[in-house]
Amino acid sequence: MFCEFARSKYGDVIENIKNIWKTNSYNDAGSYIAPLPETFTKKYIKAIIDTEYLGQDSDENTIDNLTETDNITIFPNPINETGNISIELQNNSSVTVEIYDTNNNLKKTLLKGKYLGKGKYSFSIDASLLQAGINLCIVTINDKVHTRKILKK
Repeated sequence: MFCEFARSKYGDVIENIKNIWKTNSYNDAGSYIAPLPETFTKKYIKAIIDTEYLGQDSDENTIDNLTETDNITIFPNPINETGNISIELQNNSSVTVEIYDTNNNLKKTLLKGKYLGKGKYSFSIDASLLQAGINLCIVTINDKVHTRKILKK
């Protein structure tokens, strides 16, 4: 709704953010970065505020890039019985790890707002909690949302 409302005046800002994501839609580990509406809306609002109220140009330097510095992997993927979510944090961070089905039903919370130090962490996934097909792992690190697909055979 916000995008439709702002499109007439800020369409170029919105298109710039979409184009930045298109060129950076995979992280360094090759994992796809899902284009969550909440993430884009925050970026649109930030870019508009930067342009209108702070007098900064709305370009790649003022818009947070969608590339990730924290590494998140799921293995094996697809999973049969159990799997692991591995997170490598570059800094001390607040972390939430949740698993959802494709109907946006929360299946399991593995970690909720836990403060973790810089380093590597691994969390076990019980595949019996998942529906066959695609499920989503939502990892929130310091209010930045990362999405990974989990495929259950």
